[in-house]
Amino acid sequence: MFKSSIIIIILAFSLNGFSQEKLLITDSLSIHSHIGLLGRWQTGNLNQISLMPRVSISLEHPSYYVNVNASYHFLRVNGFDVINDFWTNGLFQYKPANSIYPSFHTTVGFASSYLIDHSSLTGVGLGANIHQKKRSYLQTHLFTGYLNFKYQEESPHTALGLGSLIRANIPINGQVMLHWVFSTYHSTKEPGFWGGGNLFQLNIMLLKSLSLNITHQSYYNNKTAATIKNTNTEMLFGIQYNFSNN
Repeated sequence: MFKSSIIIIILAFSLNGFSQEKLLITDSLSIHSHIGLLGRWQTGNLNQISLMPRVSISLEHPSYYVNVNASYHFLRVNGFDVINDFWTNGLFQYKPANSIYPSFHTTVGFASSYLIDHSSLTGVGLGANIHQKKRSYLQTHLFTGYLNFKYQEESPHTALGLGSLIRANIPINGQVMLHWVFSTYHSTKEPGFWGGGNLFQLNIMLLKSLSLNITHQSYYNNKTAATIKNTNTEMLFGIQYNFSNN
């Protein structure tokens, strides 16, 4: 049987400025964006299509920091949608250089691979700088807000939610950087309704504007749908192009 496999798009690049006027709205505001798209189309004995776009945008200013991330993973195998997951999260920090500062958090998405019809946790809290230098930092956050979580075929779980977030950049050497993100959610209505995620991302500089990216993501939900395991992990490899104006 005829069989072909075509890589549609493998794209990972960072945009850190088109011109001084566009990147610096004022002398102290910087805008950074990272866009990636991985795709695969295969026909023959196995018919599948897979798309994995990712977008990250951040605004840095002495008075505030804003970061928004969005990712989508779609996989269809022999006519069946195996994966159809979308997640977006946002973080706002006011006076992020202070030891302790106010923060706003939101995470919204759905995941057919985990039978999650929809999930959101949005709230406000405080962040703290445990360690902060030019290339490295360690931050912790605690926040509270509205939790709305629904598994397919089940009633939605709505409650006052509590969340935590740890963010860190750890330089291994001049060419290797480790990025770590750990997050949790907790329901105040049901003690057993909690979970979280852990992300390790290793960036290895190959050239000035080219790096190898290795990502390991773990998810844990203490309460899940009947056929879904509590712990799920995935590991991804990619190439990232980096552009910077400084």
